[in-house]
Amino acid sequence: MDLEPQNQENSHNSGVQHLAFKLPEVLHEIMSFLPSNDLRRTVTFVSRGWEAAARAHLLSRTLVSLSPTNMAAYLATTQAGFNHFKRLHLSELNFGNPSPEESHLLETFISTASSPITELHLDYFPHRVGCMAPHVITLLKSCHNLKFLYFFPKYFYLKFTEISLPEGARFPGVTNLGISMCLYYSSPQDKFGIQIEETMLALVTFFPNLTKFLSDTLPRNVVEHFLSRNASIESISLKLHDRISPLPILFVKKRSIFLTRVEFKVPLFSQSDHYYSAILAMFSDRLEKLKLTSFQSVSAWYFDLNEISTISLPAVFSKLKCFEMGISEYYYGLGQHFIFTPGLCLKFGENFTYAKQFPTLEKIVVSKFETNLDMYNGGWLSEEEWFESWAGFLNSYFLRGEETCLTVREISLPPPPAKLGRSVLYNHSGMDLEPQDEDNGGNSGHLAPKLHETVTLVSRGWEEAAHTSFPAHLSPSPRKICPHTWSQPMPARTTTNVFTLISISIIPTLKSPKCWKLSSPQRPRPLPSCGSNTSLTELVYVNATEASIPKNLEFPTVTNLVISMAFSPNILDIGPTLEESIFEVVKLFRTLKN
Repeated sequence: MDLEPQNQENSHNSGVQHLAFKLPEVLHEIMSFLPSNDLRRTVTFVSRGWEAAARAHLLSRTLVSLSPTNMAAYLATTQAGFNHFKRLHLSELNFGNPSPEESHLLETFISTASSPITELHLDYFPHRVGCMAPHVITLLKSCHNLKFLYFFPKYFYLKFTEISLPEGARFPGVTNLGISMCLYYSSPQDKFGIQIEETMLALVTFFPNLTKFLSDTLPRNVVEHFLSRNASIESISLKLHDRISPLPILFVKKRSIFLTRVEFKVPLFSQSDHYYSAILAMFSDRLEKLKLTSFQSVSAWYFDLNEISTISLPAVFSKLKCFEMGISEYYYGLGQHFIFTPGLCLKFGENFTYAKQFPTLEKIVVSKFETNLDMYNGGWLSEEEWFESWAGFLNSYFLRGEETCLTVREISLPPPPAKLGRSVLYNHSGMDLEPQDEDNGGNSGHLAPKLHETVTLVSRGWEEAAHTSFPAHLSPSPRKICPHTWSQPMPARTTTNVFTLISISIIPTLKSPKCWKLSSPQRPRPLPSCGSNTSLTELVYVNATEASIPKNLEFPTVTNLVISMAFSPNILDIGPTLEESIFEVVKLFRTLKN
C-alpha cells in the first residue's frame, strides 16, 4: 500500500482532515528511530511512499565532509528545502583564526544547518584548559540533537584565539566522545604532552552524560580516569600511547562500575601489552563485550622472528557475551607468496577450556578493521590473503578445546571470496550440506527432523524451506541470524565439541595454487580432532604435504577421504615424499570405504 497523501475531496468528512494528510509526517518521525540496516533492507520494500521516506533518512545519515570550498553549495541546497545531513565533518577550517570568508560561512552554517546534526567531526582540539574557539562554542550550543562529537586536529602548533567557556557550561546531550591525537602526541614527558593530558581531562567534564569514549592514542592518566569510578563510561575504545617507553603498572584505586564494553586497538609492536592484560583482568567479571583489533598483519616467518604484541586473557570471563576480532587488511614487511597472520597473540593459559573460560559466550564476530597506514613499510592484502589470515587466527585460538561451549549461538564471519570455490558444511550426522540457491531450498524435505536445527542456519532459503518441510512441533526455538554474514551451522547439544565441528565446517576446497593453512605461525596445524560421539563421514583435506600429523592420532568414524593435490606446482618433483605422506595419512583412517 502506498502511503501517500490523498485529496481532501476523497475524505468522508470534508471538515475534518484525513489521517492520510498527517501520515507522511508521522511516518517520517517513526523512521527516525529505526536503524539504517532496517531501513535499507526492510522498509524500502514496503511501498513507494515508504521507500521514499526511508531513502530520505538514509541520505541524511551519510557522513558528509564540508570544507570552505563546498560549504556554500551545501548551505544553498539546505535553504532550498532539501534534507539536512545529520552526520557532518567540518574539515580544513581554521576555527581559531578564521578568515572573513570562513567566519561568514561558519555563522551561516550555525544559524541555518546545525540543529539537525547528530554526529559532528571537527578538525580541532582545544589548546588550553577550559577554553575553546568562539565558533566551536557557538556551534556546540546550537546542535541541540548532537549525540556524537569527534575531535581530530590537523593544526595544533598555530596560535589560536580561544576564550574561556562560561561557568557551568555543559553539553548533556553528547553521549559519545572521540579524540584522536595520534599525529601530535609525542611523549608524556614533554611539555606539549602534559598540556594535552590536562586539556583532555578538563574537556571530559563538559560532557556529564558520556557513555562511550573513543581514542586513537591516550596517555596513561586519561586512561586511568576512564577506568576509575569517577567516570560513567560504559564503552571505551582505545589505543595506548607507548612510542617512547612502555606504560607503567596500571594504577586505579576504585574501578568503574559502569564499564561493560572494551575495544583494544593493539599495534604490531606494543610495549604496553601488559597494560591491556591488566585492564582485562580488572574487569573480567563485568565485561559483556570485548573487541581486540590488530592494526597490521605479518607473514608467518616474520611472526616467528619478532616479539609480537601478546595479550593475556583472564581465566574466566563470567559475563562476556560477545567476543569480536578486528583484522586489518594492511600487512607489514614483505608480502609476496607468504601466508599472513594478524599481528597479535592471545595467551589463554594452560589447561583451559572454552566452556569454563567463557561460560556465557553467545556470539563470536570477525570483522574488517579499516585503517590508513600508508606511512609504514607494507601493503594491502588481497581478498584471498585476508580470508586466510583471519580464518587461521580463528582456528588457532577459538576452534580448539575438549569441552562443548553450549552457550554459543551465533558466529558472524565475513563471506569467503568467490575465487575460493564452495565451502563444505558439516552437521552432527555427517551429511554434506552444501549451500545452494534459494530456489533449490525446497528439496530439503527428505532430511530427518533432527537436521532441522542445522539446515535453518545455512541460508535464508534453506531456513524457509526447512520451516515448510518440517512439522511445526518439530521446529526448534528461533535463533538470531545476521543477514549477509557467513553463519556456520551450529551442531546439536549432543556433540562433543562445538568448536571442533565448526573448524571442520570452514575447510574450503581452494581453487588457487597457494596452500591454505588454518594455523598459528608458531606451529603447524594438525588434523582436526573428532570426538567419539561425532559421526563425521567425510573429510576434505587440502594439500596433505603441508600439515603435520600428530602421533597416536586416529579417526575411527571417517569413511570417506579426499586428498586433493591437483594444484601443487611442484607435484612431479616431490613424488617420493608425496607417496609417503599419503600412506601416513591413510593409516589414520581404519574404517575407510571410499
